[in-house]
Amino acid sequence: MCPKMSLIPTIFTVLCVLSVRASVGFAADGPAPPVGNFTLNDTKGNPCFLLSVGVTFQVEYELKDDTTWTATYVLPRNSTVSGDCGEYEATMALSFFKGFNLTISFENRNDRKFAIASASVGYVRDPKLFPNAASPGTAANEEKTDGQSPFKTALGKSYLCKSLQVFDIGSTVKLGVVQLQVQPFKVKGMNFSEASECPQDPPSSKMPIQDAKTFPALNTTADTIVASKRKENAENLTTMN
Repeated sequence: MCPKMSLIPTIFTVLCVLSVRASVGFAADGPAPPVGNFTLNDTKGNPCFLLSVGVTFQVEYELKDDTTWTATYVLPRNSTVSGDCGEYEATMALSFFKGFNLTISFENRNDRKFAIASASVGYVRDPKLFPNAASPGTAANEEKTDGQSPFKTALGKSYLCKSLQVFDIGSTVKLGVVQLQVQPFKVKGMNFSEASECPQDPPSSKMPIQDAKTFPALNTTADTIVASKRKENAENLTTMN
């Protein structure tokens, strides 16, 4: 349902309907999010967790008229990295905007393989990303700790999947993940180890992502997709940084 506004022009109504249809799922051939390259260092300053990924967030929220809408935004390439590397568990938290974050934890399993232990998404219902929200400015957090453990990979290797993968986080958040390569354990230097490739990738696309250094964002505005299709929201997005 489109947000209720007074005196809505006909053209806005058309764009709104189109955006609703586009937000109900992730299209493999749709616009790709920017790929960020993130490195977490241990207490000695050595790389211990490497991640390269592009992420699109879709967050369902309530409007003032008791209907629902979907906010859509992406993970900026200049997100702040924090976390902890342990022998049996490693966590990376990526923070961006004001109060937004994506946190993933991996566990070193008894079968000498690693897999995701949990994932969480934190966000704030800022009017620029969540127009006409019933509870504007409030914070929320969704977490996933049950179900299958994705990205199961042998220790000493990295997990690689360029294809689109979609994950539910809690009851209101969906993540569209592309160009993923991750190694949370047994990192040697700044490069990923040999990759364990996902079955979704065709043979021609199975090429490793070489460097895990964090690249500065060239344009924060271009790194963000705003749920509201109104032009002024997109132009004001950089004010959140």
